[in-house]
Amino acid sequence: MIRLLLLAAVAGSALAGVVHAADLPVAPAYYPNVVTPSPSYNWGGFYVGINGGGSWITQNGIKITPGDSIQTSTQDSGFTGGGQIGYNWFVVPSFVFSVEGDFNALVNSDTVVTGKSSLKTENRFVTTLRDRFGLVADRFMIYATGGVAWGNEEYTRTQISGTLHGATPGTVETASDTRIGWTAGAGVEYAFAPNWLARAEYLYVQLNSNNYSFPVSESHVQNGNEPISLVRVGVNYKFGFGG
Repeated sequence: MIRLLLLAAVAGSALAGVVHAADLPVAPAYYPNVVTPSPSYNWGGFYVGINGGGSWITQNGIKITPGDSIQTSTQDSGFTGGGQIGYNWFVVPSFVFSVEGDFNALVNSDTVVTGKSSLKTENRFVTTLRDRFGLVADRFMIYATGGVAWGNEEYTRTQISGTLHGATPGTVETASDTRIGWTAGAGVEYAFAPNWLARAEYLYVQLNSNNYSFPVSESHVQNGNEPISLVRVGVNYKFGFGG
């Protein structure tokens, strides 16, 4: 009798296991690969870089007095090169706000002969402090920018013939100053590597009018507003911190 009871218990346990296994979900024969989308490029953080390109300068309403009194405008083209530093705030996945400062040397000069004298203008540098507002699509950004600008120029007056007060033929006088104004522009930027950004941009700089004096000849130069156009390309290195 005991032997029959043991056999019945074993058979019941086996049957219960089979029923429980039948209730379990059947594992699929194939699990599809789950692809996780790559995160958008993070534009946030500090960056520093270099740039170079062309510069075009128009000097409106140059007036020289007294003596060879003349009023004219000059245009000249040249080259520019410099660097920039800034910080990006990655506000939302499609918008970047930046603050950027730059310094660019200018190679622009022009000479006007006014009869008994000549006047040479040389633009030395321009620097800006700007905000940038960018729309991004992963590694590509298009932006508008604007802010304040400063520019330095030097005038050299040479007495060619005759005498103007104390200036005899061959007398050379120079006067220079830094002028302030505003700037606006636009550009595109592309992150071609995790920490490297390439850009191309256009900046329009408008410097205010100014007066320059030459004490030997007792003459003056009055310069009107001075538009400067900069077309430049550059590369930035974005640091891994601050994003």
